[in-house]
Amino acid sequence: MLQVAERKWRKSRSPDDLASYYTLLAAFTAATTSAKTSFFQSKIDACVSNPRKLFSTFSSLLIPPPPSSLSADDFLTHFEGKVAAIRNSFTHPVKERISACLTDISEWMATHHLKLNLDKTELLFMPYKTSPLHDLSITVDGTMVAASRSARNLGVVLDDRLDFKEHIRATARSCRFLLYNIRRI
Repeated sequence: MLQVAERKWRKSRSPDDLASYYTLLAAFTAATTSAKTSFFQSKIDACVSNPRKLFSTFSSLLIPPPPSSLSADDFLTHFEGKVAAIRNSFTHPVKERISACLTDISEWMATHHLKLNLDKTELLFMPYKTSPLHDLSITVDGTMVAASRSARNLGVVLDDRLDFKEHIRATARSCRFLLYNIRRI
């Protein structure tokens, strides 16, 4: 009855429907309070003669115990399954957006007599550790561009974690090669 009155008021927005809704809401609140009061009173009256049972009843009513039917491992498995199901239900507009962006860049370059070299195009995907996209690959002009763990830009090797280990490794390799050549002189 209360839900019907609320829907009617939301649809019509008339003051009469609002007054009717508030009247039903007040009656519902009073009935709920009365039912709670009588429930708690009956529980207390049943335990008045035994203080231990009264304390136990108060504790169970005020601080209900957590359900102990599941172990922590069972809960974790159930929770991870739910999260995975929700994550997989989302669509990933990222792939389409990146593909559309690169297609626009390719078209702009073509109008300015330039060509996007898809053989040298690298996709560097830096996900958050719980990202649902692990194998990101996009299609541009019929060519598949897969995500790589590192990419070179202006001589700097960037990796997907931004910790520059690949750049340091490449620089150290280059230095060792140069030192080896200097030693031979």
